[in-house]
This record gives sequence, structure tokens and C-alpha cells, in this order.
Amino acid sequence: MRSWKYDRQAQLKEAASATPALGKLALVMAMLACSFAAGAGKGWFTAITVDGQTVPLSAYASGDMQGSAQKNAHEPQFIDLIVSISDRAGNSEYPAGDEDGNTQGTPGSEQQDNYEEVFQNMADAIYEVTEGAQRIRNVRIFRNGARAAQSDIIWGEDGFIGSTQNGVVDVGGHIWMHDNFSSGEGSAGLDLLANAARRKAAGYILAHEMGHYFYGLLDEYRVLETDLPVKKSLMNSPWDAVPQPGQESTEEHYGWLNFSVQWQQDPAGDWEDTRQTEHHRHFFESGWETLARKPITDPKTGNLLAALPRVYFPRLANVAPTGAEKPVINLPSENARAHLNITWVSSDITYQIVLDRSSSMANPIEKFINAKTAAGHLVNQTELGVTSIGVIAFDAIARIVSPIMALNNAAEVYELYTRIDALDTGSGTA
Repeated sequence: MRSWKYDRQAQLKEAASATPALGKLALVMAMLACSFAAGAGKGWFTAITVDGQTVPLSAYASGDMQGSAQKNAHEPQFIDLIVSISDRAGNSEYPAGDEDGNTQGTPGSEQQDNYEEVFQNMADAIYEVTEGAQRIRNVRIFRNGARAAQSDIIWGEDGFIGSTQNGVVDVGGHIWMHDNFSSGEGSAGLDLLANAARRKAAGYILAHEMGHYFYGLLDEYRVLETDLPVKKSLMNSPWDAVPQPGQESTEEHYGWLNFSVQWQQDPAGDWEDTRQTEHHRHFFESGWETLARKPITDPKTGNLLAALPRVYFPRLANVAPTGAEKPVINLPSENARAHLNITWVSSDITYQIVLDRSSSMANPIEKFINAKTAAGHLVNQTELGVTSIGVIAFDAIARIVSPIMALNNAAEVYELYTRIDALDTGSGTA
């Protein structure tokens, strides 16, 4: 697993949505730029869209976008994630299906449909817990354990479910999910794909783990004997958001898909911080109070001393309940899944990078430098043996810098990188 530091990266406009067969080709345009200082981050496809601009989450977390106000304060932000599912009993084609992540019910596609349903439920929970401010958009699923090192979610067959706090900005951070949730060696496990209620629970569990991995929050269930769990908190029990088999979800169930709010008095009411949880021991406040603050003000105690900084989302600060306010129940809502796009990606993937080298990119020249840095970063992080990349640069006319070619060794990566680095701005306006 490789990681490297870089100083700048372009904002990308990814046109993969125009190319349904993502396993065949992903078109990436490096054109507009923003400056930031960043360390090693997650994969290229782990991204967030703010004000219509999609950037890798590592870019957002380290750049000016994180600390600045969103221009369209009421527009939702969209989250893109990567999933790697391991094979089952040596079957590299698992899970079988119609390869269409947005259509369920096709005969023979039950295996894929089960996972798709989980991510639909996860999208519901993220919509609810963020007051509709953030929504899951692209979920790209690799099979046979491919892209595991770059994935947000590594999905195995049996095991314990867990995640890395603030793992979205840690190259080694992940959410670990399993078909069968077992609490230890010898445990029979709970099949999370067995029926609709279990698949709903699985989606809500993923949202709970996102609370750790993406938002940097800690648990609000009983960790110590003296703990007092928060009533109706996603960081307490996502299980309580699931109705009994045959029942419909109610406002009571959806209430559990929310973060905790400021303590008011004892006994603490629904959603209120009880001041006796793992989260409160480290942050001295509720989940929503934490999300509304900039990470630089986080206490440096206990586990937080070793944890990576949280990612700050000003959009969430805009919708955070304050004072005695309670979360708004937003579900059910068609908006929760309105932009959800689940894609089954083949292990081999091809990128076509398109660079704007017109004269407009020379003013200031940092725009073009940053665009080249972005393209170089994509080249450097590719997985050898299964990735092909081509590069086109254009000003008044377009020319092929490098035809689409497989990258099988470090020498080929270096050759392509140097071709990109040698580019300069041209004439004409794109």
C-alpha cells in the first residue's frame, strides 16, 4: 500500500456518470483548481460535492473548502464512497447479478440486490442524521477484494463490525462490514442479508459506523458500567430504528437515526446528551455540538490524542440543532435516495484524463500547475496490473499526450507521470 504527500491538487469534474460502464472507462477532467496542503488521503473516488464541485475528500479535508462557508447554504452536499467485497468460497464473481445497481428484482440478481438494498437504507439514514444536508450519491462496489486498500468500506463474510475514527482522511482507515455479524471467535453470527429487516439494520449500522469514520463521533451506548446511553441516538443503537418484521417504520423508529443534542436537564430526554457516554467523556458535549464546531477546538484528551483531526462540514453547522432544539424527523422522503447511484465496478478500470491547457489556465499559472498535480496524483495512486490510463490535452485543438495504456510497473507509471509534468499551457481558449 502506497501513500505520498502532495502540495496541491486540482478540483475535478468527473464525467463518469456519462459513462455507465465504469468498469470499462472513467473519464476525468482536471480543469479547475484549488490550493491546499495535504497528506496522504483515501482513494480518488471517495469524494464530496460542494456548490456543484466534486473534490476528493482528502482535498476537501485539507483545503480552504472545509473552512469556508458554502455559497449555496441550503444546497445539499453529496458523498461518494468506495466499497470492496471479498469473494465467497473462492468465487471471484460473487455477488452475482444483473450489474445494475439501481434496479432490483431481476431474476438471478438476488445476491447483488441484497447489497444494493443495504446501501439504499444507509442513504436513508445519512439523509436523516444530517437533517438532509448531506446525501449518499455514488457507491462504487468492487468485487473479489479489489481496491480494498483505497476503499471506505471493506466487506467480508464473517466477523466483527467496526471502523477507524476519522478514517476517511486516513489512508489506512476503513469501515469493516460483514455478511454475518459475529461478536467473537466461535460466535454463530447474525446474517445481516437474510431478510428485509436485517438489510435495513445493516444499512443503519453502516450509518452508525459513518458516525465514527466520516464524522469523527464516538459511541453513546453503554461502554462503562456507569454510562447512561442516549435515548434515540444513532451512536447508541441503530437497531432500534428497525421495526419488527412485517411492521412499517414510524417516526418513533426514524427518531433513532439522529445525532444527540445539548443536555437540558436530568433525566435527559430523547436525543439529549446524558453527559455519561464515551462521546461526552472525550468531547464534553453532544454529537451535534461537536459537529457544529471547528475541529481545531476539539479537546486533546484520551483517544483524541492519537486520532486524526475531524473533517469539518460548515453545511452541517448550518443545520445543527441549538439550545433546546430537537432533531427534525425527515424520513420518509424521496430525497434521501434521489441521487443514489450504485455501480458494480469490474476489477480492471480505465481512466481517460482530459487536461485543459488553454491560455485561460495560465492566468494564474497555479491553475494549470494544480491541474497537472491532480492528474499526477491519480497516476501515482493507481493499482498496478489492473489499471489503464490515457491522457488528452487541449487548447484550440486536442492532442493525445499518451494513448490509453496499461500500467504494469513503476517504470510505466513514471513515464506517464513525466509526460504530464512536461505539459505547458498553449494558445486559444477552451
